[in-house]
Amino acid sequence: MKRSILNFFSRFYPQIFVNITLSNDTSSKKDGTGAQLQRMLAVAGLAEQIGAQFSQRAITDVAIHPLDPFQNQEQYVNFLTELNETFKFSNPNLKNSNPVTYKVQNLRLAFLIRIALTSYVSKKEIELVVENPYSVSDLNVDAYSAVVSKMEMLQNRLVCFENIAVAIHYRQGVGNFVVYPGQSISREMEISYFRETIRRHFSAEKLKNVEVHIFTDAPSKTLRFQPPQDQLYLWEGTPGFSNGEMVVKPLEFTEKDLDVQRVLVHSGGDPIDAMLQMSKAELLILGRSSLSYVAGILSSGKTVVAAPEFWHPPLSNWKSA
Repeated sequence: MKRSILNFFSRFYPQIFVNITLSNDTSSKKDGTGAQLQRMLAVAGLAEQIGAQFSQRAITDVAIHPLDPFQNQEQYVNFLTELNETFKFSNPNLKNSNPVTYKVQNLRLAFLIRIALTSYVSKKEIELVVENPYSVSDLNVDAYSAVVSKMEMLQNRLVCFENIAVAIHYRQGVGNFVVYPGQSISREMEISYFRETIRRHFSAEKLKNVEVHIFTDAPSKTLRFQPPQDQLYLWEGTPGFSNGEMVVKPLEFTEKDLDVQRVLVHSGGDPIDAMLQMSKAELLILGRSSLSYVAGILSSGKTVVAAPEFWHPPLSNWKSA
């Protein structure tokens, strides 16, 4: 019903949104690289769909994970610069104005339409700085694809990565299939799920020659990690965390686990490179993570398998497991 209402106004009354600008709130919630990018793409895609303007705000904060290549302040600042340059929209074509600005924690469809009608009647320009757009943007996630081509630097970087046959994203997190606060299921999925998904896409004969790239946050050996003081709350209360230190147990991935010829494991590393490389896979099997969800959005003409029971709906051209 909500999707029908959104489509109705977008198609038949787009003029009510002409004085609306949507912006991605990057300061209210600390989140991982993938989640920050997904939020930005969601707001931009929604603006594109309804005919509103999009004002891009630079990402100023990302959660730091044990295997990230930015563990000191200088590396962290350099990464944020690279992230914002790579995913910068070209020629935003914004109006020169001083809109009335509202910060919106959770965007609702009724509120969006009401504020749009108010701005249309009053002819006042309004900017909505949105922290959580998903109640509305998830009504039509295909809108993501419409904005990806507008990031010139991203397109230039994508062509630098070679195609690969199969990529899977194994999101371990803190391990032990922990269910995080506010979530109903674990982000981590059994390796058997990925094995069976690969089997459904290849014949028994072809499986003998398949090479699989595993992108994961799981270390190859036990890892001790001291999160920054301002990010301790992201780890407190999880298994392995004690006295300001996180102990992350290793995982080993073998060809036998997946019944394929060869497995190449990419543990951590630059999250941008991981997303771009995953997007070049002929078969990309997503984890329950925004990092691979964004990689799926960037994937063009390839086969993307959505993660089961993930809280964001799959794009219409993705396959179910």
